[in-house]
Amino acid sequence: MTTPTRTGTAAQIDASAGNGSTSATVPADCNAVVAFWSHWDNNGGSTLSGLTLNGVSFFPADSQLAEGATTNENGVGVATLMNPATGTQTVAWTWSAGGAREEGGELVLVFYKDANTSDPVRAAGTNAAATTGEAAVGLASTETTDAVVGFVENFYDGGTQPTITGVTAFINNTVVNLNSYDVGDTTGVSGTVTISNSSRDYTSTAAISLKESVAGGDPEGSLLGGKLLRGGLLLHGVLGR
Repeated sequence: MTTPTRTGTAAQIDASAGNGSTSATVPADCNAVVAFWSHWDNNGGSTLSGLTLNGVSFFPADSQLAEGATTNENGVGVATLMNPATGTQTVAWTWSAGGAREEGGELVLVFYKDANTSDPVRAAGTNAAATTGEAAVGLASTETTDAVVGFVENFYDGGTQPTITGVTAFINNTVVNLNSYDVGDTTGVSGTVTISNSSRDYTSTAAISLKESVAGGDPEGSLLGGKLLRGGLLLHGVLGR
């Protein structure tokens, strides 16, 4: 088993002007992409409704909150894509309301190698809060071989910058359209891992834990004629834990 590790340079994209596309460079050894986003559009209840890399969709999202689902709280989300095309690729996005975001509209793509592409996600979550409220996300059942990746964001007009906690930041205080955000990751932790923001102002949080790669392909067994073998037992038509 190998713990997923970050590779290459994360793509930070300003998608605040509305639906669109741009290019991003995917490292040659990348086998998993984690996407984060946050936005606010006057409590319209909108979401990020589409996100693709080289035409392949990240959706359904692993977790997403609509902006304004609770009044004055940002929309925020996290999604994953396994085994992406590498090199220079087109990233395209669609907001459910189509137009420019009143605030925010950032997209961040983080690239990982050695992820478990058959069964990639241990846990994922999102949260948001108005004013200075807490918006923590707890990822349950984390194992020490997982990679935990987190994102926090604040409304920012020259006031309070976010400070991500629970992971080690590798992106600090990037500002897009009145949003400022941090992104970080960590490994070697277990149990419930909490990602939060210690300096909050209309904050939102998204987090995910990626499982370790497993030698031999399938994460907990091998396939034989469309049936799963685990521990020498043939399971007919049942896949579960």
